[in-house]
Amino acid sequence: MGSLIRSPKPGSKGRLIFSNPHNLKRDALGQQIPGASGQRKNLALKTSDDEGKTWSAPKVLEEGASAYSDLALLPDGSLLCFYENKNVLTLARLNPAWLEHPAPQ
Repeated sequence: MGSLIRSPKPGSKGRLIFSNPHNLKRDALGQQIPGASGQRKNLALKTSDDEGKTWSAPKVLEEGASAYSDLALLPDGSLLCFYENKNVLTLARLNPAWLEHPAPQ
């Protein structure tokens, strides 16, 4: 249900941008279950500047029900995210600066 794209970045191989529903499955005690799929909600984007070794905190694009997504870059550096939002298909155009601001904690 995710998408991965490389964004050019001067002086490097570029930045990886990943989108997917960010909602981890939890056990009866509320602990995250590594590798288990959660519900299809909270579509988020994460970035990596080191070829995927580390990732930024997830930045939620769509709270609530959301699923499959696809990413694309425009010549002006804007990022497009086409995704399923409940039973509606949605296209979001994100200014490059949106990814630069840290996700709220």
